Amino acid sequence: MTNLRKVKTAVIGYGKISGIYLDNMINQFEILDVVGCGGTDIQKAEAKASFHGIKGMHMDEILQDPEIELVVNLTPATAHYGIIKQALEAGKHVYTEKIVTPNLAEALELKALAERHNLRLGCAPDTFLGAAIQTARHVIDHGGIGTVVSCHAAVNRDMGFLYEPGAFTTKPGGGIGFDVGIYYITSLLSILGSVEKVSGFADNTQSTYVVENPSSPYFGETLETQNENIMIASMRYKNGVYGTVNFNANTIWPQVPVLTIHGTEGILYLPDPDRFGGKVLLQKKGMSEPIEIPHMYG
Repeated sequence: MTNLRKVKTAVIGYGKISGIYLDNMINQFEILDVVGCGGTDIQKAEAKASFHGIKGMHMDEILQDPEIELVVNLTPATAHYGIIKQALEAGKHVYTEKIVTPNLAEALELKALAERHNLRLGCAPDTFLGAAIQTARHVIDHGGIGTVVSCHAAVNRDMGFLYEPGAFTTKPGGGIGFDVGIYYITSLLSILGSVEKVSGFADNTQSTYVVENPSSPYFGETLETQNENIMIASMRYKNGVYGTVNFNANTIWPQVPVLTIHGTEGILYLPDPDRFGGKVLLQKKGMSEPIEIPHMYG
């Protein structure tokens, strides 16, 4: 590992999620040289950066620094398009917190821009790289459930208990499908490959909520949401597998995660894909109860 050329990296965004990103990037990845944390508010950037022993930078300073090769974008989804576009035009590779943008046409434009400049554009979630999903993939790749036939993903939440005025979860890109369901979809794509056809619904069936959490300073206040609270879809993968998703923001808390892959010889039950670990359960033909598969990766 001593001959690796480290990639000079800077983070744009200093919100709640930046702490775990910076901690992991600095302490867990030898290939990264994290040099700064920035944004449009230099004071907030400097406060976050000083905690991690790096430099606080204005976003323009990051984009104009020729030595910074990679930008990790941790801003809200509504800001993604503009920031990613500026970073790509400045010649930086970009890894962005989910999702690329809430708008498909803008996401495709950024993809084309990255390809035109020979740059990498990556996107969270990355939890499919964790031990649980990789173990599940190993089981399936080695015929553990026979030929895969179908899959199902579902997550149900009472977002009325979680919403607060102005929170990112009330904005475009922060809904049950794009903020949470994407973990499930990404996990299935990583195991089963690309989808060739999809049909479904995404809707905001209840745009007005009252904050239900009594410990919230906004308890009892009314708020408006601008994203989907339900996403239902049927998918056909290129390999012939069929799948369904059911993401519902107007049901119960705590959430109930479901991620299941069905094969001709068995069923694989995957844990919450919002985590890197969790139990992987396999139920083969003739078995009355599933067995736990030990993690094959760290």
